[in-house]
Amino acid sequence: MSDQKCGVLILDAIDQLRKRKARPDLDRICHMLERRHGLKGAAVNDELQRLVNEGTVVKVDYKG
Repeated sequence: MSDQKCGVLILDAIDQLRKRKARPDLDRICHMLERRHGLKGAAVNDELQRLVNEGTVVKVDYKG
């Protein structure tokens, strides 16, 4: 899958999780994309890291 399409899917998954009032952490994003689109966790993690490095996605650490 192309990087652009994977990036769009990740952003959509983050939006869906936020609509549910759930924290869009790596596990939830990976699980959602694996169920809906068959993407593996390693590919999602790599693409998400690229989005963070570009500044498209902001990584936030939660206490707890």
